[in-house]
Amino acid sequence: LSACATGGPRTIRPFTTDGCTLFREGNWHECCVAHDRDYWCGGNADQRRASISGFASASLDAATLAWP
Repeated sequence: LSACATGGPRTIRPFTTDGCTLFREGNWHECCVAHDRDYWCGGNADQRRASISGFASASLDAATLAWP
């Protein structure tokens, strides 16, 4: 993941997000933004897996709070 850099390793694109891409907006919006931020920063396969796991856990917790 080289989303942080374009045009060379020292050029950093600003962080942007559209919230929950292909996922219904809801109580879990911040979970989506945190996941987008993780991918913007890049990382190795273990870090990407941890981001996905964290997103799944956080969004499930948020959904549970929304629908008790």
